[in-house]
Amino acid sequence: MAQIFKWLSRLFGAMAVLAALAAALVWVLLGGSLPDYDRDFTVEGVEAPVTLLRDIHAVPHIRGASEADVFFGLGFAHAQDRLWQMETSRRAAEGRLSELFGDVTLPVDRFMRALDLHGLARRALPAQTPEARAALEAYATGVNAFIRAVSQEALGRGAPEFYFFADRIAPWTPADSLAIAKLMALRLSDQAAVEVRRAAISLRLPPERLRDLLPDYPEAAVIEPRQAGLPDAAPRGVDFAGLLGAPTGDAPAAVPTSGPTPGAALPALSPGASGAAPQAAGLAGLRFPAPLGPPTGPQAMPPAGKGGASNGWALGPSRAAAGAPILANDPHLWLSAPSLWYLARLELPSGGIIGATVPGMPLVLVGRNSDFAWGLTSAYVDDADIYIEKLDPEDPSRYLTPDGPAPFAERREIIGLPDGAEAEVLLRWTRHGPVIPPDQLGVGDVTPEGHVAALAWTALGEGDTSFSAGFALMKSRSIDEGAAAMADHVAPAMNVMLADRDDVGMIVAGRAPLRNPASPGRGRLPAPGWIAANDWQGFRDPETLPRILRPESGAVANANNRTEARDYPRHLSFHWGDPYRIRRLEKQLAARDYHSRDSAAALQNDDVSEMARAVLPLIASDLWWTGPVAPEDPIAARRQQALEMLGDWNGEMSEHAPEPLIFAEWMRRLTPRLIEDELGPDARRFDGPQPVFVERVFRNLDGAGVWCDIDKTSAQETCAQIAQLALDDALGALSERYGSAPRGWRWGEAHEARHDHEVLGRFGLLGLIANIRHETSGGDFTLRRSQSQGGRNEPHAARFGAGLRMVVDFADPDSSRVVISTGQSGHPFSRHYDDLNEVWRRGDTIRMSLDFQDAEAGALGLTRLSPPG
Repeated sequence: MAQIFKWLSRLFGAMAVLAALAAALVWVLLGGSLPDYDRDFTVEGVEAPVTLLRDIHAVPHIRGASEADVFFGLGFAHAQDRLWQMETSRRAAEGRLSELFGDVTLPVDRFMRALDLHGLARRALPAQTPEARAALEAYATGVNAFIRAVSQEALGRGAPEFYFFADRIAPWTPADSLAIAKLMALRLSDQAAVEVRRAAISLRLPPERLRDLLPDYPEAAVIEPRQAGLPDAAPRGVDFAGLLGAPTGDAPAAVPTSGPTPGAALPALSPGASGAAPQAAGLAGLRFPAPLGPPTGPQAMPPAGKGGASNGWALGPSRAAAGAPILANDPHLWLSAPSLWYLARLELPSGGIIGATVPGMPLVLVGRNSDFAWGLTSAYVDDADIYIEKLDPEDPSRYLTPDGPAPFAERREIIGLPDGAEAEVLLRWTRHGPVIPPDQLGVGDVTPEGHVAALAWTALGEGDTSFSAGFALMKSRSIDEGAAAMADHVAPAMNVMLADRDDVGMIVAGRAPLRNPASPGRGRLPAPGWIAANDWQGFRDPETLPRILRPESGAVANANNRTEARDYPRHLSFHWGDPYRIRRLEKQLAARDYHSRDSAAALQNDDVSEMARAVLPLIASDLWWTGPVAPEDPIAARRQQALEMLGDWNGEMSEHAPEPLIFAEWMRRLTPRLIEDELGPDARRFDGPQPVFVERVFRNLDGAGVWCDIDKTSAQETCAQIAQLALDDALGALSERYGSAPRGWRWGEAHEARHDHEVLGRFGLLGLIANIRHETSGGDFTLRRSQSQGGRNEPHAARFGAGLRMVVDFADPDSSRVVISTGQSGHPFSRHYDDLNEVWRRGDTIRMSLDFQDAEAGALGLTRLSPPG
């Protein structure tokens, strides 16, 4: 026995030594790329020394003799901290991910090659202002200076990921930055996906039921201050940039009496259609792929309902406790490690700018200077359409247009794969835009045989000046200058919150297509591309887009709600964000006469769900009063206990409470119970809660209560019965996973924030280091938004959220606050990889100061970039 223990001890000792050696090897290899923030470099491309002072949170404060030198420094800092993130973003925009990751990303690369984002970016360079072009060139030079330093000074390949994948990196170019800006726009737009989903569902439902499941934005959510029970003088009201009163510009064009209503089915793709406006019709005679189902495989654009979101508001002096404007903004995007955002301070000759950047772009997207602050929310402008193009039966290399057949603009490209393999792709472009692969956006499900789908999108136009508009915005000094700067913004359409030292405002910026009043689809459905009436008629004048400067109410706010009440075709969109966050925001802003920097930060972390408060009484009312249950019925007893708990709940989505978990799972189970018998496999297009639909059903608006009856049975099911069945489903699933005692369940156990590293996070032990995960409060419809992606596995995990929070207070600008969701570094072995995550998680922030003495206190180091000699 002693001999056995002796050999076991040796075996375990050897294993420990091997593990230590492996850990040491990993550290030597990966740790070599850890940035040194207190090291000087001799670099080419600067006129005079540039200094990068890293404050206690590793935020670089960059000073140089010229504007070009400062942007050189930003490029160097971005590359030093986030080179891998920049490289994968650039490759995604170029359609070159498969060179690293193989076949799994081929569908995305094909789609990105079809869009030609990088080609559009190259051609857009001459359209930028001279100042913007100079910044792009200086930034690219700074990135390349760091890449050269990695090679010359053995800095561990610049990022640990390069040890596993590419060991070479191409020089950075100004077009790469513009391409990443277009990639951002792509990831924020779900209008095309919404259009395809509506088309697929219209093939299964009559118009009145389609209006239930995909309703117009609820009128009750379009709130004007006087509608909210506030005094007419509105000292506490809010303008929801709203401008929901009389529209500016031309009166809305009349809507034609012919053609389908907004909820009608897909227009007929009649083989004999001419340039005249088609009449509404079904799809008889057309052959569609079968079975119709949700899109599968990697998707380059977000699915329907998962586009960008945000909260933003600004309070003028009359609403601020300290008598100076306050601006708050928290963009909601995908969570990742490292975060999409990177904090930086630029000391330009014209003054300091501080805020949030995106690595790869020389631009402060959300931030402030000494006199002006700005924030962004998604405007949900309908800036994209799917066109169904009919192939010429005589020559499939041509497609039909109102003027007869026309050739596709074609090109062939090679997509590289690992180990030297290649994939050839044929890319085609129509007069409306690129032909979309059928596996993207689900267009294959709604494209008849002999047709292809093309994407018209404002970001695919030539000469996009969005970067120059953003560059001018961050250098503006007043709300008037900021509003004027964004006149040249193209895509994505944004609501821009503005504040200076005197007042506040908000504008909608971006190209808004004008559609033909005779177009039967009204931009809500894929349109026959050979019908002239379906073509865009140009774009709205930027001066006619919603804007309000110096509001009488003293406040503006937006949570992706509708910003204009015009009718089609001069409307902005039929598809908007949820109505519940703006209700909560309006209620809380109106709850007090004056707000402070602290109350604004608290509101960003508000986790009360107005959706739960609106929907729970509807689905539970008939179940709360069913009386006592038989003791021998454990399912009924569990149901009654859950209902009692929900009856005492105030809608707060706290990570420590069980009620949010019960309600969220109930809502997740309820929609399939209502729609699966009608939609079959297409029910999966609605993964996750659909509260506006549920409200319509349980209020029986326009007969929507019919959804509660299962049409495949002879019985007449009631909504109360369906609600009970869904609740029992939910409680059964939760009991299996979290135990049989509901009072011991916790929302946070299921609602885990997933800041995952897209590459290293998939490598077992490395994933434990690279992925940042923690429980979190909030939900899909709270101001503290932490949105799930749905799915069968981990359906409540939070994968979207406010990766950036900012509050600017002009009463004391250098006490303004900001935080990002992870840390500044993209290196998992750096202590600044996740140091800000704990600050973000507890709802706290760090100072956002333009005072260099604040940055020097506890600074990590000073990097000096000096020209040769």
